[in-house]
Amino acid sequence: MPLTLRAARAALAVAEEVLADPHFVSLFDGGGWAANRRRDLDIAWVAHTDEAVTPPGAERLVEAFTGDLDMLGMLTLSEEHALTESLTAAGELEDDVAALGQDTLIWLLDWALAAATRPATPWSWYRPEGSKALHLNVPTSHPDGVLQLKAEADSYTVSVAAPSLRENEYVHTWEKRDAPSAAAAILLAESAARTAGVAMHYMRDPRKRRLLLPRPVDEQTDLTIHGVILAAHADAILSFSGLASMLSRLRYRAHTAASAVEGHWRRYAADPDDPDDYTRSFLGYVQVWCGTPGTHDGEPANTALSDSPEYRRHLAAHRAAMDSFVTCYLTAAAQVEDAEDFDDRHRAGAAALRNADLEQLAASDPRSVPQRVLTAISAIPLAADEIDAWYEAYFED
Repeated sequence: MPLTLRAARAALAVAEEVLADPHFVSLFDGGGWAANRRRDLDIAWVAHTDEAVTPPGAERLVEAFTGDLDMLGMLTLSEEHALTESLTAAGELEDDVAALGQDTLIWLLDWALAAATRPATPWSWYRPEGSKALHLNVPTSHPDGVLQLKAEADSYTVSVAAPSLRENEYVHTWEKRDAPSAAAAILLAESAARTAGVAMHYMRDPRKRRLLLPRPVDEQTDLTIHGVILAAHADAILSFSGLASMLSRLRYRAHTAASAVEGHWRRYAADPDDPDDYTRSFLGYVQVWCGTPGTHDGEPANTALSDSPEYRRHLAAHRAAMDSFVTCYLTAAAQVEDAEDFDDRHRAGAAALRNADLEQLAASDPRSVPQRVLTAISAIPLAADEIDAWYEAYFED
């Protein structure tokens, strides 16, 4: 029996066992295996990694397969690739062909489960005039979000689009992969789209760390520091220790001392055709170097102080937050008149923290604030050239 056929039959056998196992029933409700395979994982983690999530039964399949994984892996390589692109100086393959064979087994199981649990209601694909590819637009649960699917004879692409995204962010590719056939491309595209419909709510623009699909913020949203922190993703909360770790870098990378009124990000007036905007204020540089979501030129938050309702609304929309110490520092730094450089901004921010009631600021944070952080904040230097020594003394073990 050909090796590829043996691999396919082994995958189908394990797929049948998985589908009959009550332990996995909930994984297949409402959309099929590929739409639900990540339900029991941290969806935010999935959205920030390129690693595939293996289907149930994958370990069982790999252990039980008696075929030659090296040979199966070799069969996945094109002859041209194997002969020219992956050879070491000694003429040996650089590829781990056994790992490729194992990946092929898992892909076969993934496809089998996706096909077996495909929802009964078909999606309405269409072929635009003059196009060889099939297309499909699927709305997401976000008011503006639309998933754009494209299936060709040997590949598929799933992207997200929304009118609220900027020109260069308008379409974001969620998944783009090869497929063994046109029918498989459709199946895999639909599966990827169902996963993307959930995970896209956690995806961020790599340039500005904004959510591609920001959440609506209504009048009932708690815009206190406490409320914004509670609603934020854990990895999108800028705590004082995170700001402290970047202060010495910001000193040499914040190239302007522009005020908030001038905008945290601004477009170049000299080049109206450039769709991008660029950092302008001290807070804009903090957004870049500390990973908080950047504002867009023209948004209310783009000229707002960090403790304003407008800026907190921006953070809430992107499920991000700043703690009260960061907010105190940045607000004071932004209000310096005629600031010439980072040192002027920092001096004002540090002075505000030194004069603040740190226990009261800590009380606004739903998380516990370690005493060592409070001690460090009380000792923050006014002089920027003392930041490195201060950070080493209080934050580095």
